[in-house]
Amino acid sequence: MFRGGDQNINRSGRPKGRPNKATEAIRAVLADFISDNLPDLQKQYNSLKPAEKLQFIDRLLKHVLPAPLPDYELMTEEQFEQYLKELRELKKGCFSLEPGEPLKPRARGPAAGTK
Repeated sequence: MFRGGDQNINRSGRPKGRPNKATEAIRAVLADFISDNLPDLQKQYNSLKPAEKLQFIDRLLKHVLPAPLPDYELMTEEQFEQYLKELRELKKGCFSLEPGEPLKPRARGPAAGTK
């Protein structure tokens, strides 16, 4: 039970983008399962009809590839500005994304070992 003022409470929470421990454990179990059963999975895949093979690949790709970026040409100006705001937050510290500036890597300071 949580109580106010408890020093053991992680007030900042899990970092954004980091999966929880259960998700990591499930992914590891699934990866092991697939690895251990690859020959049987290949036989099952080979027995599928062409349409079923496409459906299988489509479902699998959703878990492997990142989600597609939105088509900015179809966005309203407000949607585009919101998208840019989200990109700036996501890439903060990696790229210069100031309005009117070209996309360029941000300087990281002197190279290691130099003064």
